Amino acid sequence: MDLESAIGKHAEWKVKFRAAIGKKSHMDIAHVSNIHLCEIGCWMDHEGKQQNGHLPEFAQLVEVHKQFHVAATKIARLINAGNYAEAENMLNGPEYVGVSRQIASAIMKLKKSDAKLSL
Repeated sequence: MDLESAIGKHAEWKVKFRAAIGKKSHMDIAHVSNIHLCEIGCWMDHEGKQQNGHLPEFAQLVEVHKQFHVAATKIARLINAGNYAEAENMLNGPEYVGVSRQIASAIMKLKKSDAKLSL
């Protein structure tokens, strides 16, 4: 798996949220909240777990990934409720920004750990 690509895919959520705020469109909460649907979530559920489940870096990534989707779901719910200014503030706030940085850091730590990263 190309983990740097996975970092980019999670960073794309910010673009999706900004687009939804700008267009005042609806977000699919079930999709945003499901940690198993994104590329890295699918990888962690299968090959990643089989090959790297024993690594502490993998466990850290799993936890941070869950936190990312919790924060993303909060923003999506604000958008769906029409609270666009609050959603924008949260998007730029410490929870979302922090967990976005943590997921990138956790991915890079796993990458450096001699993990098996094939998809």
